[in-house]
Amino acid sequence: MKKGNYKQILDKPLKWPIVQLSKNKKEFVEIVSKNSINNILKKLNRKILREELETTIYREKLRIQRNPWRADPPDEEDFWKKTQSELIDLDLENKKSAEAKEKFILKK
Repeated sequence: MKKGNYKQILDKPLKWPIVQLSKNKKEFVEIVSKNSINNILKKLNRKILREELETTIYREKLRIQRNPWRADPPDEEDFWKKTQSELIDLDLENKKSAEAKEKFILKK
């Protein structure tokens, strides 16, 4: 495959959008996370959200056992066990408190 020389669309690399995003990476990630969570909460009712969280926890624990990734931190399994425990504890909570904790778990 022949490499071609292409004219830059933007002359100054420091003005490239990807460079600007990388400079504000933390803020960008926070905005994307917050918007994603809000969209999920708008689209899913509490029952479906709960089922999705349970399914995700189950699948992640299974993946860690059967096909761990090199990028997994050493405490990955503990993280999912703790998250599962928090989700189970929601059954004992009142509705408002449970909604807040579901949102907290979703942010993880």
